[in-house]
Amino acid sequence: MITDSLLLHAIPDGLREEWATHFAKPLDPPSSDRIALVVFRLGAEKFSLSADRVEEIITPGVIRPLPHSGKGLLRGVTNVNGRIRTCVSLERLLNATPGPASGTPRLMVLQDQRWRVAAIVDEILGVQEFHQSDLKPLPATHTGAVYSTGWFGEGDHFVAKLNEDELFDAMRRQLT
Repeated sequence: MITDSLLLHAIPDGLREEWATHFAKPLDPPSSDRIALVVFRLGAEKFSLSADRVEEIITPGVIRPLPHSGKGLLRGVTNVNGRIRTCVSLERLLNATPGPASGTPRLMVLQDQRWRVAAIVDEILGVQEFHQSDLKPLPATHTGAVYSTGWFGEGDHFVAKLNEDELFDAMRRQLT
């Protein structure tokens, strides 16, 4: 068989030592300056959260409104893998500017030490790594500035970095 003949060839001279030297090197420690962020769009604006605060991203299911919840932060409850999760409106909390109805809406399950909450976003743009040192101050006039630590990007293309602790505190205050 072709596979047998391929696997039975002798390793070229020096290749075994080259591989041993390469794989014996210690790994470079991860840069403490780099952070992984889930970037998403709400309306016309882009936001990001630390990837470790996003438990999962799924196709949205049915959101059941709760009586007397009004038009505030609470959208209702939804089933996420057999668990009932509170679903909130991040666009209302962040006062996001309405934008085009393009992209594929997704349900993000966010987590902190005590709580998990679901939120629908207009589009997930991916997980991106940024250098913490590239974080620029966000103008106070920007949507969601009160919940942001700054922004990444260049020119007109920027992503607001949300402060997860402030965001969760605000959600808890408004829901209790």
